[in-house]
Amino acid sequence: MTIRMIRHDDGKTGDIHPDEVENMKKFGWVVDDAAEQDDISLSDTELRDAIEKATGVRPHHKTGRDKLLKAYSELNAQEA
Repeated sequence: MTIRMIRHDDGKTGDIHPDEVENMKKFGWVVDDAAEQDDISLSDTELRDAIEKATGVRPHHKTGRDKLLKAYSELNAQEA
């Protein structure tokens, strides 16, 4: 089991072992509550593929999941 954490200054996310959570907090990482609400079952690669198909531009490979989800959600809102 891991815990999804995010560093808000650059949007990086990571799956952290529970024993390391307190240590990661010292370096600006926080538990990503949005990950618990992430109802999109696509992988990060699948999100990048969908965004690239819709926009013609592939998101950078280091773009965090939160930013990918935001872009994907915005694209879906535009289509609706």
